[in-house]
Amino acid sequence: MTNNYCQTFKQKIKELKRKAQNIEALLSEYVKTVDKKTEKEIERILKEIEEFKQEFKTQATHLIEEFIQRRENKNEKVEIIFDEKDGKFIIDGDLNFSSRTHLDDFPNLIKEITGYFCADNAQTINLPNLKEVGGSFWADNAQTINLPNLEKVGENFWTRKAQAINLPNIKEIGGFFIALNAQTINLPNLEKIGGDIYFNEDNSNLNSLIELAREWRKKGILKGNIKLCDKRGQIIQEF
Repeated sequence: MTNNYCQTFKQKIKELKRKAQNIEALLSEYVKTVDKKTEKEIERILKEIEEFKQEFKTQATHLIEEFIQRRENKNEKVEIIFDEKDGKFIIDGDLNFSSRTHLDDFPNLIKEITGYFCADNAQTINLPNLKEVGGSFWADNAQTINLPNLEKVGENFWTRKAQAINLPNIKEIGGFFIALNAQTINLPNLEKIGGDIYFNEDNSNLNSLIELAREWRKKGILKGNIKLCDKRGQIIQEF
């Protein structure tokens, strides 16, 4: 019975090979039928695509340059890098927008900031395509923080007023994590917090947050301590 199955299998392989050869032969014949006019048309289309890509890169870079000019640290050098693979941008340097209360015009094409990002007075942080911040992330007064694709913050993550912190793809926070008044924290893919974690002592959901932090420490995710602060921001308890 086994030999019969083997023979049947071998026959199927031969049939597939024959069909593949037939398809290759048909493709070869098709290539031969492409005339000079068709070749030129294909070349024209490819040229238009390349021109469109270059125009997109130029226009998008210009828009991001205008956006970056609105930052506080204008004198600091920032390089705009275009990634050809995914058509998005890397900002090599720091972005400080601490005086702005709205950041609705943040370009969605920015996927990475190699330095720090500061928007301390912005009420809403909505950066749907940002994947990485090399330095610290400051959003002290933000009520809402939407960073669905953020995977890494190289140094500290600081938010004081946000009630809900939802970072579904974050894997690493290199330094400390300040979430003083957060009621809920959802970091399902978190692998590392390199420093301490901070909560307010009068946080109404403090017990649940401490339990979560202890679970992280038990798993080796939280490398530092759990610290409780008073209204002035002074540390009053550490464990």
